Amino acid sequence: MKRQRSLLAYLWVSPVSLLGLGLGMLAYGFGATMKRRFGVIEIAGNTRTHWLNKISTRYEAITLGHVILGRKHGVLKAYRRHEHVHVRQYERWGIFLPVMYLLARRTERRNRNVLLYMRISSTAQRRNSLRK
Repeated sequence: MKRQRSLLAYLWVSPVSLLGLGLGMLAYGFGATMKRRFGVIEIAGNTRTHWLNKISTRYEAITLGHVILGRKHGVLKAYRRHEHVHVRQYERWGIFLPVMYLLARRTERRNRNVLLYMRISSTAQRRNSLRK
C-alpha cells in the first residue's frame, strides 16, 4: 500500500474522486471525519451521522476514485486493503471503471437468472422422467 501515486493517476481518476469528495463533504457537514491515508482520503461517519447508514445497508465502505467512504473509521481499518484494490482499479481504468462495474453486475445478474432457470428446468425434466 505504500505505493507512490503519480499526478497523472490523480488526474485520470479526478472526475470520480470529485463525486466522492462531494458526498464526503455532505457527510462531513453532518459530523463525519476525514483522514488522509496512503494517498487516499478516507471519510467516515460517527454517532451523529448514523442516519447516513440508513441510505445504504448494502455496503460498509465504498471507493470513488481516491476517496473511500465508510460507515466508521473502524470499518475502514478492517476494509482498507480491499478498498485500496479498488483505488488501484480506478487508477488503471479511470472514469470507465464505474461503467464497467455496472455492466459486470448486470451480466452477473442475467447469468445468475439463466443458471437458475436452467437448474429449475433440469429439475423439472428429471421429475417428469421419473414419473414415466
